[in-house]
Amino acid sequence: SQTVGQLYVAGDAFNMPAGPVSMVLGAEYRGFEFDFDPGSGGGPISGFNAQNPNSGTNSFEDLFGEALIPLAGDDAPFGAVNLSLGYRVSRSEFRDGITGNTGGSNDPAYKAELSWEPLDYARFRASYQHSVRAPNFGELFGGGRSAPQYFDPCSITGVQRSGPDAVQMRALCAATGVASPDAYVQTPGTQASVTITGNTDLDPESADTFTIGAVFQSPVSNRWLDRFQGTIDYWRIDISSPILTPGVNQLIADCYNYYGTNPTYDVNRDSCAGIVRGGGDVFAVADVNDPNGLYPGLNGGSQQASGIDIAFGWGFEPEWLGAPSWAGSVTTSVMLTHLLEWKQQDLNSLPELDFAGTVSFFGEGLGTSFPEWKAVWNTRWTVADFDLDVRAQYIASMDNRASVIFPVETSFTGTDAIWYWDVAGTWNITDNASIRLGVNNLFDEQPPEYAPNVQSGTDPSLYDVVGRRVFGQIALRY
Repeated sequence: SQTVGQLYVAGDAFNMPAGPVSMVLGAEYRGFEFDFDPGSGGGPISGFNAQNPNSGTNSFEDLFGEALIPLAGDDAPFGAVNLSLGYRVSRSEFRDGITGNTGGSNDPAYKAELSWEPLDYARFRASYQHSVRAPNFGELFGGGRSAPQYFDPCSITGVQRSGPDAVQMRALCAATGVASPDAYVQTPGTQASVTITGNTDLDPESADTFTIGAVFQSPVSNRWLDRFQGTIDYWRIDISSPILTPGVNQLIADCYNYYGTNPTYDVNRDSCAGIVRGGGDVFAVADVNDPNGLYPGLNGGSQQASGIDIAFGWGFEPEWLGAPSWAGSVTTSVMLTHLLEWKQQDLNSLPELDFAGTVSFFGEGLGTSFPEWKAVWNTRWTVADFDLDVRAQYIASMDNRASVIFPVETSFTGTDAIWYWDVAGTWNITDNASIRLGVNNLFDEQPPEYAPNVQSGTDPSLYDVVGRRVFGQIALRY
């Protein structure tokens, strides 16, 4: 259950030469109470993802303010300039309903945004924001078990087993529990169990976000360019002390020196000592620093991402190309994202890995495939009361995430670039009634298959796994 209340006052505080300063001042309260009992469905008898009972309360008391300050007006020789400032302080408290542990923090968040319009057809913008995120219920009190898919470097089919350090690799494989290191082949589809526990000692994670970009339209006025407009923005997000639990595959790769972090192939390294085998395959990965082998969420490592977003739109009349006057009008727009980097360091003892341009696999999480290029192109042709819409979606080719985690291995496959095409037609019968028919995935494009994968040979959180489908809609508005 949750209880939320907010009180604020807004208005023009005072005048400056360029105009009034607008302000918002307020306070907010957010209270949450959580009680989870998985019952018999949470145990291993019904599945391998066991869950533990957990409960607790969490509350936030915030004070916030924001101001829009006109630094220069439209009549200024260098154009209009506006500055937006914001500040919020949040006091959080929590209580663990199982252990009775309590805690909390006081954390500020703030921002500064600058907008400059030197020309009628161009506006430049930049922003800096510092934000914080307090740990959630699962991170504070929760826990459970998961069993992600893993790659075993000790399998004799792997490149590392026959590399320049093959002798040391064989000895380490034997020392970590492989009974027959010269004959061992990993069982296909095996998964390694890991148990996560909540951590009431967690601090909030903080992020610094920087953006700079421009909004523009054509500087030339004629019928071909009057409808052209666009935006381009660079963005960068740095998260310090993120709340993370280490990935099973990264721990395994660290043990067997894929990152150069265990050059002596020492079996006593934490990532090696936590590997539990049954004579061959890895059964579990445990935290040797915890008496129960449980991995708590930790403030450590880092996350960093940056990219460029581009969008533009345009429109014209087919009559300009010689079509009859009844041919209506055409509008088109493109949204494009180029991911420059997506770096993550799970623990301070592990290296920073760049996952940009990689497709995820089971155990890395849904929604964590990061193509370097994604685009959506929408076009509408309007004739009288009829609209014809065409949408194209593009997803660039990607390498397998496993090839970044295990950089010398060559058995992993990635994905090729893919296009999806959708079409739809709308008859606007009246201002309040319309009929729409369409086809999604017009060419029945099948999802690319790769290995290892998220599920069923592909990533269903990114690719269309349904195929071609027809839809119809009747809309009545009143």
